[in-house]
Amino acid sequence: MRVPTMIVGADGDTVAGVTSHARPFYAALPSATSKAYGELNGATHFTPNSTNTPIGRYGVAWMKRFVDGDTRYSAFLCGTEHTRYATALVFDRYNQNCPY
Repeated sequence: MRVPTMIVGADGDTVAGVTSHARPFYAALPSATSKAYGELNGATHFTPNSTNTPIGRYGVAWMKRFVDGDTRYSAFLCGTEHTRYATALVFDRYNQNCPY
């Protein structure tokens, strides 16, 4: 796998729990692949079915960075803007292999 990959899990997912799905999927990605894992705090399997600011924010930033190649969005994934936003209120955990 060489394609930059972001995985989003939900701490309250009882359908596809993070310990058997999202976390192992992230861990299986090669370290040479640009990757990120965000585990949403207070979220469920169905959280993406309605507006969710963190999913939108990180989804757009990831696509702009890796599909459009716009490096200005790196700060939202692992730089200053990410650090300001990615608090324990948003994510239970967030891992990445920055810089990218």
